Amino acid sequence: MSYLLMRTEQIVEFVLILILCPILTSCLAMGVPYTSSPHTLLVYSYEMMNQGRDLRAKEFIDKALKKYSKANDVSGMAEAYHAYGNYYKVIMYVPVRATMYPNPGKEDPLKGYVKYTKHQDYGKSEESFRKAIELFSSLNNYAGLSKSYLGLGNVLSLQEKDNEAMEAYDKSLMYYYKMKEKDPQVELPILTDFKNGLEMINAFRDSGKHRLESEQ
Repeated sequence: MSYLLMRTEQIVEFVLILILCPILTSCLAMGVPYTSSPHTLLVYSYEMMNQGRDLRAKEFIDKALKKYSKANDVSGMAEAYHAYGNYYKVIMYVPVRATMYPNPGKEDPLKGYVKYTKHQDYGKSEESFRKAIELFSSLNNYAGLSKSYLGLGNVLSLQEKDNEAMEAYDKSLMYYYKMKEKDPQVELPILTDFKNGLEMINAFRDSGKHRLESEQ
């Protein structure tokens, strides 16, 4: 079966949608350099998600949101809520006995990697994506709206709210086209096996359609 027909939760399981910004390439397993930049704090939060360090990931998002809020930076606040949406949704991979943390999707039971879901809260994830959508909408930020509706669709699908998920995926696609119409050079900076944002959005939409058809 092609990935287009895979259940959404199967795709979400190995695809961590990191569409905020590029992830640091350096190893941050033992700690991170100090920064006062909220943008960098969000970068760090995603790196902590990669390493399965849920408490540190949330701590960085908390600090970033506080800084953005103090500066009344609506765009930054939207990015922080988007990060919360991903944080409460993703599966993290944690080594049972290891000093180094694995990358997402590299689960290997023989090496002691285990799935970690204690941090997951689909209700909070949905709430966070909706808040990000509200803020991005106030700025007419089409890229932000596209990625936030995609994240919302994913978490709705994980809750088996398939009709609502499809509506979110459709809106994600709509805003993706609006983004391209405004600036053809802009692309969602995702780190997945998909070639681009359009391919990824359509993969989730097709998966959602398949689920709805199978339920009929």
